[in-house]
Amino acid sequence: MNSAQEIYKALLQTYKENEKGILAIMTGTEGSVPQKTGSMMFMRKKEVLGTIGGGKIEYEVRQEMEERLSQHFPPYKKVFQLTRNKFGMQCGGKAEVFFQPVGNWFTCHIFGAGHICEELRPLLSKMDISLRIYDNRHEYAAKRPFPVQVIDYHTIAETVSIRPQDCVVIITHSHEHDEICLKNCLPFQPAYLGMIGSKNKVKEIFERLEKKGIPGDELEKVDSPIGIPLPSRTPVEVAISIAARFVELKNKEKNIRG
Repeated sequence: MNSAQEIYKALLQTYKENEKGILAIMTGTEGSVPQKTGSMMFMRKKEVLGTIGGGKIEYEVRQEMEERLSQHFPPYKKVFQLTRNKFGMQCGGKAEVFFQPVGNWFTCHIFGAGHICEELRPLLSKMDISLRIYDNRHEYAAKRPFPVQVIDYHTIAETVSIRPQDCVVIITHSHEHDEICLKNCLPFQPAYLGMIGSKNKVKEIFERLEKKGIPGDELEKVDSPIGIPLPSRTPVEVAISIAARFVELKNKEKNIRG
């Protein structure tokens, strides 16, 4: 058994280390149950701290957490019936458990720190999405009102770490650079990859990349033109359409790739 203080410390470490975890809290009870309301259990990387009752009920909750740890999910509650038939326990009550994802479940890598990025960044930040922004223009990046990592788009594979659960948004200042970023991000196979561009321009880019050996089925997974279909023209309108796509993805009760 671990103290609440140890769980709080682990929660802070999870955020600090850019990792993810799940916090389970017993939020309601009825009848006789082995733990009281407020009992907590925290899991990350198969590490488990705390307890919400022990025995088979804890086994069920732990199984639930292990299954959820591999995929993004919105917070939810679940009621566990403490019946003798199911749990082999004599309590006979009910336990309501709240499951809360914590930490960094995925990072959104934005290539292009221009006007669309300036509008998109606060929208995604308010959704608690971790952001990393890149641009290939030193002087321009230095003038932006937010952190920007200056990179050579040709060396994305060597300079950027993109995980399978991460997302990629390509909104650079030129179609040429969009194509370079797309070509170098595809091998990472991120959960989501979107690129700005008109239908005609996207078609041209896809055709060129296919000629360079990139399979058509991989290109079909790219969300391009990026975002929810809207008559978007201004940077803020494009940013809203992209953010709307993330609302759709983030709140699915399954893997964001999904």
